[in-house]
Amino acid sequence: GTPGSRRVEPHSLVTVYSRWYLVGYDIERNDWRTFRLDRLSESAVTGHRVPRREIPTGDAAAYITRAIASAPYRYTAQATVYAPHETLLAGGHVLSGRVKPIDGHTCAVSVSDDSLDHIVHHLVDLDAEFTIDHGPPELREGLRALADRLTRAAQS
Repeated sequence: GTPGSRRVEPHSLVTVYSRWYLVGYDIERNDWRTFRLDRLSESAVTGHRVPRREIPTGDAAAYITRAIASAPYRYTAQATVYAPHETLLAGGHVLSGRVKPIDGHTCAVSVSDDSLDHIVHHLVDLDAEFTIDHGPPELREGLRALADRLTRAAQS
């Protein structure tokens, strides 16, 4: 949350959950990092060529997926979703590490974010029936508030 500056050798741009990320090698930390493009400002091109480096996972999209899945978040919820594993992955709304098949028709999905509203919308975006297995009590309140708002809109 604190602004800072970094010297990064850019490698790839990847989109996940409708957000763009830069994958790059942080020279000062001697390690790979991910940066959300909407949080970057005042970038400067040095004109220097950078050495071609291999991303540890071998694939920028896989690296971003792993970084997002393992990041610490304020809220986490687990839901049983009544849709096949492949359907959820094909829709692009769930990271592969966050959905586990239960059987051919249901999956366990883990959703984390710093905003409960984002979790609510993420679950609704799955476009499938679901039940909440674990999560903060405020999550159910957020789902009820959204349901009430949608019901009023449908009746108007």
